[in-house]
Amino acid sequence: MRVDRIFGAGVCILALFFLALAVPSIPDDWQKTAGSEYFTVGPELFPYIAGGICLLMGALIVLHPADGHKLGRLRDPAARRRVLFALVLSFGYASLLGVLGFTLTSILALFLFFVIFGERRWLIVVPMAVLVPIVTKLVFLKFFMLELPPGIFEGLPI
Repeated sequence: MRVDRIFGAGVCILALFFLALAVPSIPDDWQKTAGSEYFTVGPELFPYIAGGICLLMGALIVLHPADGHKLGRLRDPAARRRVLFALVLSFGYASLLGVLGFTLTSILALFLFFVIFGERRWLIVVPMAVLVPIVTKLVFLKFFMLELPPGIFEGLPI
């Protein structure tokens, strides 16, 4: 139970750093583009929402750790390995996003996530890992009119 609270506090601290330092550093140059008068929110909205959700979930873990449930038990070495893998995957995803672009980085990250966390049904893993990033990019491009990082495949439509 104590380990869960420490983990939750760590999530809260990281979320606060993210909300206080990373999100405000997003540039405001989108307001100078054509058509920006039709939008009331900028690219900071989604990071603020994600950081707020992480802060809320971390606080909930601190206030109400898992008592007697398998969920949240970080004493188990396998659970610690999964948490460590999720952290490494997150940092790797963030570092490769600008280089490889959203689509390729997301396909690789989802594929690794599924495989490392035990999914072995390839008819689920491969379509989900490929289709989810492509659909997400299309939604951001067509509905939100936001370009996600293209990376090395800048000229391709996906």
